[in-house]
Amino acid sequence: PPSTALSSVMSPSQHQHCQSGWGLLFCASFSLLRPVALASYPSTSTTTAPAVAEQELVTPSISPRDSQQFRVALFLRPDEDRLRKASKLAQQISDPEAEEYGNYLSQKEVADRVGIDVSEALAASAWFEGLLDRLEATNLTVGVVPHRDAVLAEVSDFSATYQLGVVLAGRGDIHLASNPDRAELFVSPAPPEGYCDVDTESECFARPPCNYTRHNATSGRCSTDFAGWICWPSARNDFDDLRTLWTCDTPNVLQGLSDYGRPEAVRRKRRSRPVDRKRRRRGRSLNQALLEVEPHYLENPLMAEFPVHFRVSPRSDGLLLSFPNHTNRPKEWQSVEISFRQRGTYHSHVFKQEDFQPWMKGEAKAMSITVHNLEAVDDIAVCLGGEVVLDTYSYETGRPGCACDKAVGLDLRLGRRCMRLSGSTPSREPMDFVLPRIDETLTMLRQDLGLDDTVGRGGRASTVAVAEFMDQSFLQDDVDSLLEGYGLRATSDVEVVGPPSAKEVSVGNSGEGSLDLQVVAALAPAAPLTWWSIGVNDMDSFVLAHAVQVNIADRPPHVHSISWGDAEAVYPPQFVQRLDYEYMKMVLRGITVLLATGDNGISASVAQCDFISDLAGSSPWVTGVGATTPSKTSKPYCSSERERWDLGACQEVGPVTCSVADGAIITSSGYFSIYRNRPDYQSRVVGDYLSDSSCSPCQTNGKRHHHHHEKVANETDLTAPCQHLANEKTCPLRDVVLTGRGSPDIALPGSSYPIHVNGSLAIFDGTSASAPALAALIGLLNEEQARRREPPLGFLNTWLYWVYERHPEAFRDVLVGDIGSNEESLCPWGFKAGPGWDATTGLGVPQFNVLKEHLPRRGPGGIVYVNLGSLNPSSRHSPWTLSRLFSGVLFCMTFAPLAALLLVALPRMAAAISATSPLPSSSSFQSPFVARWPAFPRVSGSYPIREVGRSGSWQASVASILTGGTRVRMQPDIPDAASYRAFTNHHV
Repeated sequence: PPSTALSSVMSPSQHQHCQSGWGLLFCASFSLLRPVALASYPSTSTTTAPAVAEQELVTPSISPRDSQQFRVALFLRPDEDRLRKASKLAQQISDPEAEEYGNYLSQKEVADRVGIDVSEALAASAWFEGLLDRLEATNLTVGVVPHRDAVLAEVSDFSATYQLGVVLAGRGDIHLASNPDRAELFVSPAPPEGYCDVDTESECFARPPCNYTRHNATSGRCSTDFAGWICWPSARNDFDDLRTLWTCDTPNVLQGLSDYGRPEAVRRKRRSRPVDRKRRRRGRSLNQALLEVEPHYLENPLMAEFPVHFRVSPRSDGLLLSFPNHTNRPKEWQSVEISFRQRGTYHSHVFKQEDFQPWMKGEAKAMSITVHNLEAVDDIAVCLGGEVVLDTYSYETGRPGCACDKAVGLDLRLGRRCMRLSGSTPSREPMDFVLPRIDETLTMLRQDLGLDDTVGRGGRASTVAVAEFMDQSFLQDDVDSLLEGYGLRATSDVEVVGPPSAKEVSVGNSGEGSLDLQVVAALAPAAPLTWWSIGVNDMDSFVLAHAVQVNIADRPPHVHSISWGDAEAVYPPQFVQRLDYEYMKMVLRGITVLLATGDNGISASVAQCDFISDLAGSSPWVTGVGATTPSKTSKPYCSSERERWDLGACQEVGPVTCSVADGAIITSSGYFSIYRNRPDYQSRVVGDYLSDSSCSPCQTNGKRHHHHHEKVANETDLTAPCQHLANEKTCPLRDVVLTGRGSPDIALPGSSYPIHVNGSLAIFDGTSASAPALAALIGLLNEEQARRREPPLGFLNTWLYWVYERHPEAFRDVLVGDIGSNEESLCPWGFKAGPGWDATTGLGVPQFNVLKEHLPRRGPGGIVYVNLGSLNPSSRHSPWTLSRLFSGVLFCMTFAPLAALLLVALPRMAAAISATSPLPSSSSFQSPFVARWPAFPRVSGSYPIREVGRSGSWQASVASILTGGTRVRMQPDIPDAASYRAFTNHHV
């Protein structure tokens, strides 16, 4: 039977379906794609709402008026029938084959479609304001959003927002006399930074939700893991006590995790783990990785006592030998010898201490070593006190110059102190090799994405915004300096929406935002850029707050890139449902939302070997973006040792799945949603993937020795955390994979991006580079759409999968790699890349020039069919046809009035007939792709076939002009008279 959380949003009839064998997971997939199954919440009011005089609705600002203000939200449930119709329209408005395609709605039209009655909105606003007044909230302002489906309130004291959730949960001193009938969800922010920084225990308990942890009799620490309230009306049949009509939760703990990577002393099966809220960014800087101290380094006494902490990292055509200044004891060493193996040959280099140059603004010192690109370097060791005789020498056979015995930490040749080096990631069990990589320069990136020199640099129609959280900041000078290095110049400064950050710009607090901005700016320097910052005190301070802000804005940018994420399982289904609803409204307005899928393999948000889907990246209304990296093993045979022996080494550089197991510093994430059903636009390709793949997921690293225990690929551990759906806190992974929405949708290059941060150069990996790269790509396509006087692309997925069905060459398939690893460790399970769509890189890497040829077009309805072949089956060549055509033109010129009648009246009649008459039921003329999303069948009527091929011919142009812009299908040559008669009987 369904859990309590699920029961609270299901009607009795739906309970019966679930209990009769539909299964928990199927019944849980009731989000916006299944609005028929949405519960009709029981009224939470025992009295009629007070009458409210008609007055003007107060619209809140896009973001809180002041960064010190706290904003809470009361979300209102729209009418169920209107919601169904709006969702259906959102599908049609993004379907290239629907008549409604591209007919996006204005702000007012969205409000007319989904907004509740003005009097009900005012009543909810008055109730909300009255409750906050009773809590003595200071500097209170209340407003109703333009779509009339949410009430936002701002206060200057956090305690009022916390106590509001306490009251709704029935644990406060205030007794609720009534609730708004349409109240659906309440969301409040987490406490501000430093809120619990008090000294005494009494002061701590006076500031809920702070908790005091006593260390001993005289000291302790005041802290909190409270992450804000998420409350929703409870579905109770007993209305005697209104204090219990709300259920409240705080998304601070991820439950149902496995024990992989845990020290033996703390291993607990399915134990909970607090979610580190600051790990929600996607990108990871190589500079950061090099400055981090890995657990394996601290746990090795020999390495911990080594006088200098050397690190080796890949760079383009070389290695970088570095050490942080804080670990250096310079008097204990004068020189160092590094030895390594590449292409079966050992190489050694000797450097004096003074040879190392300052790096990362003095935080470290480094020395560069030239090696071959994209070929692994392994067996790396450094010895202190090297013989400074030759700078460089090689050994064809035998041991290298520094023959380090890892067990004793001594050189076998000369008895020197030594240490073995490995890659930067995974941090708990690092790989024994590094892979010199090609920096993703602008030239490389444009080549990877199929952007030739004829492609423009963007324009006014290619507006792009990057969403930022966690108090990120950026410098305009950094954006300008990167573009200057590429010989480019931005046409305008970055526009800022939201509160500015007071923090000093650094890689730690500004690297993510700088990466997002600069990737877009490099690919589309003339595109207007917006930095859309979400304040830490605004609702959930995350993706829901961002979606609400965008929907409040009258003219938001066309494309929004989000490189942040969180675990889907942490949030209750009511919150997820509302988030999808806000994204659906963005689709109605023609707004594109792109989500970086994550950087920890099968786990979207935390470095765990668990199947954890992403909160926003799993939404069917957004486009999930994975990451690739260049490799010489991009073809399948290159990864087979036997075929490599027969065919030789593969030298072609191509994309493979970005993974730490292959030398990257992140692993691209892929997953299946625990809440959302699989939308129909991807049902066929995902079905093919599941049927063709021998394993989903697959054993990726098998049984590997871990420094705490051995990890074994055990099928009993194939579960997904789902703490709000099951008492055991986990759901069978098989059910999730078979029915859930799969991500990513596509992938783009995501490794070795050079970025400027506060004047310094940093190298980033991450899907947070891939998502803004796609944002720039879509911005350029929107510019092309504007040039053609077509609408922006809006929601991409229906079009992307539509193009893939017909023109798979529009995507470069990624066939090699897996996502069975994360930043900390290698995992026994993961999804593997393969032909077609897969859970590692989706459809593949999009190719701009091919997509440009198949851009969708908006039209008023029917299609005029023009046959390009001769009507005479025995003559199918263009010269004969053209001669007849020229004769016809001369004839029409002679009889101009009659020709005008024929050219104008008859095509319009044909267009009218085509627009009003249903297409034949014959499968040969049916559209091969129809968006049949769950619970939303198509509206009855005809949906004519839309084809792009050959539509640019002069015949198509003339027919389009004569029919007032009606799109034209150019019918290819028809082989015989019978076929032609059959065609004309059906369509004319």
